[in-house]
This record gives sequence, C-alpha cells and structure tokens, in this order.
Amino acid sequence: MTFFEPLPPAPDPTEPQPTGWVPPLWDRPSEALLGVLLPMSTLLAKTDDIAVALGDVTAYPNGFTFNVEILGNPMAPRPSHQHGMFHYPGLRERGPRIGFAFADGSRASDHAPRPSGGQMMVMIGKDDEGVPTTPVLVPRGGGGGGHHYSMRYWCFPLPPPGTMDLYLEWADVGIHETKVTLDADAVREAATRVVTLWEYEPGS
Repeated sequence: MTFFEPLPPAPDPTEPQPTGWVPPLWDRPSEALLGVLLPMSTLLAKTDDIAVALGDVTAYPNGFTFNVEILGNPMAPRPSHQHGMFHYPGLRERGPRIGFAFADGSRASDHAPRPSGGQMMVMIGKDDEGVPTTPVLVPRGGGGGGHHYSMRYWCFPLPPPGTMDLYLEWADVGIHETKVTLDADAVREAATRVVTLWEYEPGS
C-alpha cells in the first residue's frame, strides 16, 4: 500500500500535441492572418524639441494596429547626463494621450478603463460572448532608442464607415490637444484583403 496513486504514463515527447490555440475575437489580430499595411503616415504634432507622427496602420477583420512615432530633435539642448530624448519617467502614464472619435459617435482612448483585470474588467460593457460592446484601444508595447521611440496600439473593432478623427495630447512636452482626420473606409477595405495563412474555425 502506497501513499500516492501511480502517475499516469508520461506523454510521448515525440508525439505532436495540440496547442489549444483559438482565433481571438477582439483582443488582438489573429496570428493565422497576414494583415494589410496602409500608407496613412502623417505628422500629428511638432514642437522645437519633439515631433509625434502616425506610423504604420495594419488592417485586420476584427480591428487594426498602428504605431505612434516619437522623434526627438537631435540638435535640441539637453542635460549633459541625458543620452537621447526618451528618458521620460513613466512614458506610458505621462506620455502622449491617444484617442479616436468615429463616424457613428463612438470613441476609444488609450487612457480609458480597459478590460485587463480587477475592477477595470467590470467597467467595460460586454455581450454574452465576452466581446466589448464599445471600441477598445490598448497599447501593445514599443521600443526605440536615441532620438526615436515607437509605440504600438491595437484598436477593436474596425471603424464604422466614413471618417475617423485621431486625437493627440502630450501636455508635459507642450503638445496641446490636436486631431487629424483619417479615412475609415480605407481601413475597412484593406481588411477585406488580408491573407489567410492557415485556415481556422471562427473564434470561440
């Protein structure tokens, strides 16, 4: 008589195992698709020291990604101990504020409550499948060095037809609220041209 029950047989390490992957409904683009890149790059704001631009926009069936490019003036005076422009403490918290206003009146902001745990989860309305009922804009990392820093974002869902206004504000560097108007129909059309790399069932 032993204390522990026998363990089940160990899986064969040479036997392929399912990954459990399912296509995402809303929180990111599907890894089984190749998105379509849109030439939407445009300057959003500029001061004597810094410029902020909209970078690459990539369309998917359930939303779009885009970059916000931060470029520092390499000739601007700076403290002798600072190398490059982007030694801002809390860049995510005190960096540029980004938001969209869509043609149907809906809005999305990277500083709005997001469905990412805790009480914030409760503050996002969702349908019976757990999909947000309002647009969601979330940061997806970033990086850079020297005089250039790139911030990546994901926006769910695709914008409604018409135009969409992109808003920017960065008070700490003297950039007041400004906006540019973009072609939402171009994003929607590009999403119809994604390349399916591997066939899969709809999200669950």
